[in-house]
Amino acid sequence: MLIKTLLNKCYPVKGFIYGNVILSDTKITVKVKERKGTRGLCNQCKEAAPTYDHLNERYFRFIPLWGYMVMLAYKPRRVSCPEHGVTVEHIPWAQGKSPICEPFRIFLSHWAKYLS
Repeated sequence: MLIKTLLNKCYPVKGFIYGNVILSDTKITVKVKERKGTRGLCNQCKEAAPTYDHLNERYFRFIPLWGYMVMLAYKPRRVSCPEHGVTVEHIPWAQGKSPICEPFRIFLSHWAKYLS
């Protein structure tokens, strides 16, 4: 089974697709792209807005697989919200500027319950 298939089954993200997968010695990097024809959501009001431009690529840490660190790589869009002006889009798998994905945060919190 491909890693993209595994991610699509376990953690599908509306409006985004998993692209190229790059395997290095200890890390798996998965490129995330916006789905064609979708608009980014304003970070404040969560309303769809047209794309203004793209920022530099950011990396988000995901749940490790088979001893490999998994990173999601994404170039966030800046959207032109009629109410809030130009702002960075809402990224559903992360909170604010945190480099840790929500599934990884939940994974760690479940393990913390079992560790003394």
